[in-house]
Amino acid sequence: MDRFASFATFVQVADTGSFSAAARKLNLSPAAVGKQIATLEKWLGARLFDRTTRHLRRTDAGNDFYGRCTRILAELEGAQRAASAAQAEPRGILRVSAPVSFSALYLGPALSKFLMAHAHVSVDLQLDDSRLQLVENGFDCAVRVGEVTETNVIARRVGSSNFVLCAAPAYLKRRGEPKRPQQLLDHDCLRYTLGMSRWQFTSPEGKDESVDVSGRLRSNNGMVLAAAAVDGFGITYAPEFVVASALQSNQLVRLLTRYETASLPIYVVHAPGRHVPTKVRKFIDFVARRVSELRDGSD
Repeated sequence: MDRFASFATFVQVADTGSFSAAARKLNLSPAAVGKQIATLEKWLGARLFDRTTRHLRRTDAGNDFYGRCTRILAELEGAQRAASAAQAEPRGILRVSAPVSFSALYLGPALSKFLMAHAHVSVDLQLDDSRLQLVENGFDCAVRVGEVTETNVIARRVGSSNFVLCAAPAYLKRRGEPKRPQQLLDHDCLRYTLGMSRWQFTSPEGKDESVDVSGRLRSNNGMVLAAAAVDGFGITYAPEFVVASALQSNQLVRLLTRYETASLPIYVVHAPGRHVPTKVRKFIDFVARRVSELRDGSD
């Protein structure tokens, strides 16, 4: 038995004073209405109406139940309106997990625009490069830079960023500029510990080449490696969003420009379900715009 439906049928019978009138309003047959009331009375263990051939009157139990039903149905209608409004207009706390470098350099500086556009949303942004579990840690969504390996999430690809091989002019003056990937074996390379262990390239002839580089500095944060590269300590192979500012200011110089580098996909992931909260959908759109701005160089 659909209890809420039977509650609504009971209230309609009580308001109209007859099964047939309630049936017309509910687009049901009088027999169907009568069956719902009978099932409801059996479930309650109480008679709700005194019936005669000409009159239908609520019993004392029916009067008490009527008051409770109208309150329950009003609460249910209010909850439905609130849920519908939340779908129409984003609101509430949006809990997001995101990688450190991407957030600090591109996501964070634009969050104020997102918040100003959505006045009823608050953002709790947690930065961590170790890919915290989404549902287990109470996040609404997460930004993933790199391929998504989780199987219990929905992943929306919002763009990509190519890797860039680069170094400071001072380093190149001191150590020379590599002309082929294999020459990186003779250089101090700055390695990202959470990413690829081998640096990958495609030659102008279309041949894939990879180099297992070495160096004295490793880190799980790309900004630390970029800063060391700017200081002239070594060569870094980093997503373009990490080194874009240093490249534009000529603090870093692109290397092996005739070679193609790997591409890093960017996703926003969220829990599976038919109804994605509006605040999550709006955030996905926001991140997609930021990635697009990253690629075309706008701010």
